[in-house]
Amino acid sequence: MKRINEDIKNNSFKPCYLLFGSERYLVTSYRTRLKNALVPEDDTMNFNSFNGKGLDTDEVISLGVTLPFFADRRVIMIDGSGMFKGSSETNTKFAEWIKNIPETTVVIFSEEDVDKRSAMYKAVAEKGLAVEMNGPKEDELLTFIGARLKKNDLQITGNDASYLLSSVGSDMM
Repeated sequence: MKRINEDIKNNSFKPCYLLFGSERYLVTSYRTRLKNALVPEDDTMNFNSFNGKGLDTDEVISLGVTLPFFADRRVIMIDGSGMFKGSSETNTKFAEWIKNIPETTVVIFSEEDVDKRSAMYKAVAEKGLAVEMNGPKEDELLTFIGARLKKNDLQITGNDASYLLSSVGSDMM
């Protein structure tokens, strides 16, 4: 996650990102941060979003090779495609495209389950950045709770934060 923060801070992005893991809050949060850093909110010409399985990879590749319109980058966000589990001719074709992705295109994948042996995972890990986001440890959650409250000018004691955590569980959502 530190590398994503550095990319955003330095405005220097990789051609593709894969955000995956059991902690959906972190996956969603970093996906949104990347999108906001890459493309202005009102730019609908250079941003495309796809959700779910059955993705038309030919359409995505076609968009990915299209030059951005009055912008530095074209951003494609793909959520829950299932392309990182198993192998198929389509996945292999898309993995090959990822290896040769144009420098003006950034693809952001967010997945729940990933097979690190898949061609897609290997292509993204080689060309970009694959980040597994699983649940943080208890001390990290306590720090997170304190930081979130501090942003709203609120405070909490360590004991109360621990009680809150034991009451609601460790899912950051």
